[in-house]
This record gives sequence, C-alpha cells and structure tokens, in this order.
Amino acid sequence: MSLPPAHPDAYHAAFERFARNVRDYCRQHPFNLSFDRLVNALRKDIHSSYPFLFIDAVDQNDSPYLFGLAETLGIAMDYYYMHLILCDRIVDERRENELIEYMLLSNVLHRRAIITLSTFFPPNSMLWTYFERYDHECTNALLREQHNHWAVFQPYKEEEFIEIAAGKAAPAKVVATALALYAGKPELIERISHSQDFFHIAYQLSDDLKDWRKDYEAKQYSFILSKVIESHDLQNEVNSPTRPDVDTIGKMLYYSGVAEMGLDMCIEYLREAFQAVEQIYCPSWKLTIEQMKAKCIADKETITAKRRESLTKIGIACT
Repeated sequence: MSLPPAHPDAYHAAFERFARNVRDYCRQHPFNLSFDRLVNALRKDIHSSYPFLFIDAVDQNDSPYLFGLAETLGIAMDYYYMHLILCDRIVDERRENELIEYMLLSNVLHRRAIITLSTFFPPNSMLWTYFERYDHECTNALLREQHNHWAVFQPYKEEEFIEIAAGKAAPAKVVATALALYAGKPELIERISHSQDFFHIAYQLSDDLKDWRKDYEAKQYSFILSKVIESHDLQNEVNSPTRPDVDTIGKMLYYSGVAEMGLDMCIEYLREAFQAVEQIYCPSWKLTIEQMKAKCIADKETITAKRRESLTKIGIACT
C-alpha cells in the first residue's frame, strides 16, 4: 500500500538521499544482490514516508528544525526498515547464495540507522529507552512467530496474533516518539503509540491477505491461513507430506468468507486506531488511517460480490 506523505518534497528528498547512500555503499563492494529491487520494495511501503505523517501532531507551524529532524528520521528509519526487510528475507527465502549478502548489508543498515539517529539524540536521551523497548518487542514477536507458526501448523489465537502483529511493527513507533520528545510533548507518545498498534494489526492482516499464497508455500502459517485451516479441519493434512495444494487453500479462503472476516477485523482495528487519537491534532495520520479503512471496505465489497457470483453459478445459496 502506498499513501501520499504529508510533505512530498521533503519525503522524496530524504528517500532519494537514503537510496543514494545505500547504492554508493553497494557499489564499493562486490554485492550481487539486486539493489533496485530492494529499494523499490521499500519505496512502495507506507513506512518510507512515516516521519512526515506525524510532524503536524507535534508542530503546526512547519518549524524548520522539526523538518530537519523528520528528514533525518526518514533516512534513519529507511535504513532500519530495509534492515528488517533483509532480516525477513533471511528467514523466509533461505536462498544460500544471497544469505551472506543479506546478512552483511543488514548489519550495515542497522548500524547506519543508529548513527543517523544519534545526530539528533545523544546517548542520555529518553529516545534510546523507547528504542530499546520497541526493539525488544519486535525481537520477541519475530521469535514467537517463527517458533509457533512456521513449518508445522499450530492453532493461532487472536490474542497471540495481536501481540505479534503489534510487536513486529513496534520499531516504527520510534518516529512519532522522537518527534514528540524533540518538540517537548512527551504526553502525546502513549496515545499515538496505541493508535499505531491498532493500525499495524490491521496492516498485518491486510498484508497476510495479500501474501497468503507465498506464506502457504513457505509454510509460514499466518493468522488468516490458520483460520482457513481450522475452519476446514485441515490441521493433520497441512502437516502431512501431501498437503492440500495452494489453489485449494485459495478457494477455501475466498469462498468460506475468511477473507471477508479478515477485512472486517482490519476495519475494526482501524476504527480503534482513529479513536485512540481522536482528541489529538494529527490530520496526516488520521487521513492515513481513513484511507486504509476505505480501501479495506472497498476490497471487502469486491470479494463479497465475487464470492456470491461464483457460488450462485454453481447453485449454492450464499449470504
């Protein structure tokens, strides 16, 4: 999903500076990985413009100091997000010829993210306490997901999914936290943090609906896939050498209403994300929530119409 940032010129300048820095580093070493593919994956992600969604929450006067911080945060977080993307690929793809390159570049990006943040926040800043907390939540969530929901199917409770989805995205909260601390408005941190938790739960659900095929083939059993497997009593089958083929799983996902259930959950969590910041002036963030909510509603309507049409053709009544 790609949403317009609040300040497009500043965002594009920050992102291109980040891309240039990484490209220059890669050219200095004999990497074989596709740099453009990695950058384009991040360019389309909402998190590449994340800092510019929260400026108006902490400052309504377009302060040049906060703009400078937002640009620096944009570069730092682009380093960090690409580091996380590479970590994801190390876990998911397991392609031996690229594994070492992913690991080397991931380490460099993580180091550069910390160094870049340090230009505005000294070692004794409260930001690093929050950073440690968010990093801890992310690490625990990733490990829990890998231990419980990869390779061998196990039931996936909604409470566990909520903790994992919010935890995996916790580092994104560094952005709003940094802006609030720098602007002297720490009272905004917790409410905006809660809003981001709800947003990222919906974001993860939406992503799982989009990536269900890849996840099933990789035996990465997302919450959405788990609902399909449990609702059709396929626990034993998916853990056997003769698993149901991917097309069968896809039909079950869309014909059973699980996809619509997932989008209903997205819409509800986005409603809670908006409610958490309803009393805060943050129009760019609220617009982002509302845009995603509108897309989920439209996607649900499309899926519902196609499901009804398909079932009607084969003479099955549907609701």
